[in-house]
Amino acid sequence: MKNKLVPNRIKATLYSEGRIAIQATWGFGCEVNAGGAVAQIHNQNDSEQISSAARYLHCEELDILEAIDTPEKVIETTTVIKTMGGI
Repeated sequence: MKNKLVPNRIKATLYSEGRIAIQATWGFGCEVNAGGAVAQIHNQNDSEQISSAARYLHCEELDILEAIDTPEKVIETTTVIKTMGGI
């Protein structure tokens, strides 16, 4: 069930054409970047795009919104505690 792991860090990158990339990484111990995925959002005001990205990255919508509010800053997700269930 490795695909059920949730990221412990996400970062948003804003592009000039309005596109936003949300990069999620997860790992355990010293393997900080053991895995990762990127979701793209074309309209941050479209709640369906936010929830779709959250489902794809296995994190909370609030994590994505926080990342968008602080672009280029790596944030710890609120779902990090759940990662132990997937090991």
